Amino acid sequence: MNRNILIATVIVVVIAIGNYFFIFQNDDPDAPPRSTDQSTQATATIDTNTVYTADEVALHAAADDCWTIIDDNVYDITPYVPNHPGGDEILRACGQDGSTLFNQRETADGQSVGTGLPHSSNAQSILGDFQIGVVN
Repeated sequence: MNRNILIATVIVVVIAIGNYFFIFQNDDPDAPPRSTDQSTQATATIDTNTVYTADEVALHAAADDCWTIIDDNVYDITPYVPNHPGGDEILRACGQDGSTLFNQRETADGQSVGTGLPHSSNAQSILGDFQIGVVN
């Protein structure tokens, strides 16, 4: 094999492996990989001036229409539901205040969910992309 072809092949493989680890690197094994797939990105515009009531959020309590409140912020997490690494556990937050579920991975009645550890900074960053307002 020509030496230049061999060198080029090695470079391509090294770049591919590096990209794989960059894309899938995170600080929490339960956090989803960082993705450039536009279908999983938030479609809502972050608007901290829009105020919702808990009753309005409660109207969005399904997998295909999932809003939640976390630390007095309102998030439309509908596009993220099918990509949640914890599967359907995310549905517990739909239409409700999911602060405890997100921050401590614990239900309101104290049941541990997932690892029981707080979500990673990567998960917090992802959540921020879905903010649509604040709760009154």
